[in-house]
This record gives sequence, C-alpha cells and structure tokens, in this order.
Amino acid sequence: MIGRLTRKERREAAENKRHSIRVRVLDIMTEKIEEAGSLDEALFAADAALATMARACPQDKALILEAGNSLAKRLKADLDDMVEERA
Repeated sequence: MIGRLTRKERREAAENKRHSIRVRVLDIMTEKIEEAGSLDEALFAADAALATMARACPQDKALILEAGNSLAKRLKADLDDMVEERA
C-alpha cells in the first residue's frame, strides 16, 4: 500500500500535531504573560493571541482553544494555590 498511512501512523501524526499545537500555545501564552504588567493584562493578551492563532489556522481552531483552555485552568489552579499559601 504505497502512499497510504496505516491507522497507527495516522494516529501518531494526529498526536504529533496536537503536541505541536500545545507547545506553540504554551510558548505564546507564556510570552504574553511575561510581557504583561498585571494578571488581567496577561490573560487578555494571552486570549487575544489564542484568537489570532485560531483565525490564522481555522482547521486547528478546536485544538488551539482546547490547549489554551487547558493552560488557563492550570494557571488558575496555580494562582489559587498561591493565594491559599499566602492566607
């Protein structure tokens, strides 16, 4: 079967693409958060960056937004832990 991917190869390619998108989203959001002066500004900038990425790659929009939401949840959990430690 020349030119056709096996099921395993397609699955691996899809997982590699998901991982690549997650890494790009993490890099962009980290950069925006580091540049920001406040948490609100950081979240707004990160959200805008995700929206821009989603518009630039409409076929990957769901993966981009999923990765962004996952990272946002982790950030919120980390912030909640920091607040609890200070209290």
